[in-house]
Amino acid sequence: MRKKRRTGHLINALCYLLGAAFYAGAITVFVKPNGLVTGGFSGLALIANALFAVPVGISVFVLNIPLFILGYKKLGKGFIWRTTVATALVSVLIEVFERFVPPFHCQSILASLAGGILCGSGLALILVRGGSTGGADIISKLVHLKYPHIALGRVILCFDIAVITLSAVVFKNIENALYSVLMIAISSAALDYFIYGTKSGKLLLVISDKGNIIAEKINTVGGRGATLLPATGAYTGKARSMLLCVVRPHEIGKIYDIVARCDKNAFLTLLDAREIKGLGFYRDYE
Repeated sequence: MRKKRRTGHLINALCYLLGAAFYAGAITVFVKPNGLVTGGFSGLALIANALFAVPVGISVFVLNIPLFILGYKKLGKGFIWRTTVATALVSVLIEVFERFVPPFHCQSILASLAGGILCGSGLALILVRGGSTGGADIISKLVHLKYPHIALGRVILCFDIAVITLSAVVFKNIENALYSVLMIAISSAALDYFIYGTKSGKLLLVISDKGNIIAEKINTVGGRGATLLPATGAYTGKARSMLLCVVRPHEIGKIYDIVARCDKNAFLTLLDAREIKGLGFYRDYE
């Protein structure tokens, strides 16, 4: 047990360090030199740096201190401790990179692309190990505690929009603000990909009179399992079978063909499955 715990702490430390390095590198090498702004408190720190020459890394950490104190009472010491460590690493590495890593001046579109990918991948490494970089993440969780009907992502989005709008007003540069929006969108896509990309798939719902036959074919020909659920047509009142099957994206065509061959009148719905765990897929609880 102790060995597993030590291994877990080591993996956490490596992920936090690498994730913080990616995030800090994005800000110091691509974002700041090309006049862009990230979302969250790092974006506010970049604006403060441009206006008052306050060091970005120090600003990021100082802005988060009140949230650490408030979040400690509301969100638990484990999450806040991990978030404090990750934020401190980001702050320190921003200051280190500012001094020792040369900035890269390039076209805004390239800066948006590189900055977005690095920010997203860095955040993903920290988030998958149960931490965060503070700022809007803590604010969104605190808002969600008081108003559960408000989605976390919506709070973060509103905060990011407010920061970008402020940058457009302060710097009087709408073009760079738009490139910053693009960078945040790329960062969000990269974050989703690195967290869910290797674990995602498709969920197929098939309603048919021949559910047993389709399920058998999916198992023998398609190489996938399926679950049969009883279903009743709301209009006809007729009892039918609803088949649930989770597959990888490249297997969809094969399953479509199986369903069509077994029952041309089957009703089929395809849904996105963001994360799949279990036999035949990703299993992180073994």
